[in-house]
Amino acid sequence: MNKVDTIVKNGKIVTSSNVFEAGIAIEDGKIVQISNERLLPPAEEVINANGKLILPGMIDPHVHFLWPNISRDRIDRPWDPRFHDFESGTESAAFGGVTTIIDFVYQYANEISMEEAINNRFKETRRSNIDYALHTMLVGASIANHERLYSSIDAGLEAGATSVKVFMSDHRGRTGLFSSNDKIYDAMVHVKQKGGW
Repeated sequence: MNKVDTIVKNGKIVTSSNVFEAGIAIEDGKIVQISNERLLPPAEEVINANGKLILPGMIDPHVHFLWPNISRDRIDRPWDPRFHDFESGTESAAFGGVTTIIDFVYQYANEISMEEAINNRFKETRRSNIDYALHTMLVGASIANHERLYSSIDAGLEAGATSVKVFMSDHRGRTGLFSSNDKIYDAMVHVKQKGGW
């Protein structure tokens, strides 16, 4: 039996349907075996979980890194300094057991299209310490008219962002966030037609 990097033993593994005692073999940062500890291969390192729960990495589907300053009808850089960037935010997430986050990409006033906004956000995500995905946030310039609405949705879907967020009211008196009923409806129809959700 080939030696692996790490074995975790004496823990209680938690899944979506059960809690059970077993050992875990890890090679190159990936779980390669979950079984009775007697069946596990030898390892370079053995971690004794001492009866503790072993949980899968958590997913936070709603985070706001680099949240912008929002003023009258504009979504501007620089972002609100009270919010994390991708490096510090994902480091904090990892310490809390979160291994995947889903953040929002929105078009800043100085970005000419959602495509540019997405490309800029991907540059920022290179500093991420964990896995990530993006929602497309339909606000500001991206909802100026139906043509921009559709092109923003398409840009997000083509980049892998299969979900969108819309606001049904302005947030705390800020303008530029609210989508009218017809735009919300048309966005939902367009996303469904294109295979998003």
